[in-house]
Formats: sequence, C-alpha cells, structure tokens
Amino acid sequence: PVEPDRLKMLKVFVRQPADQIRGAAQTFTFRVEDKSSFEADEYTATFNAPEIAR
Repeated sequence: PVEPDRLKMLKVFVRQPADQIRGAAQTFTFRVEDKSSFEADEYTATFNAPEIAR
C-alpha cells in the first residue's frame, strides 16, 4: 500500500510467449486504477523482444 498523495516506484517485468512475438517491438498499455476514488491513469510502453525470439 502507498499512503495518499505519495509515490511508490515499482519494477514491472513483462513476458510474452515466443510464438506470439510479432516483431522486434510491440506497444502495450499499463492501466492503473484506484478502486476507492475511481482515479485512473495509463502509460504506453514498448515490449522489446529478445534477439533469440525475433
């Protein structure tokens, strides 16, 4: 939990099955929601496939 009006840094590791990799890079969106205040924000990120999977 994070106190109100405070920030917390998180590291998020994203995996994708090798048979679903469609190219060297693929964009996706993180969506974070506060269920009590209904605040939400989105961040668009890029998944960079490892050399072996390309």
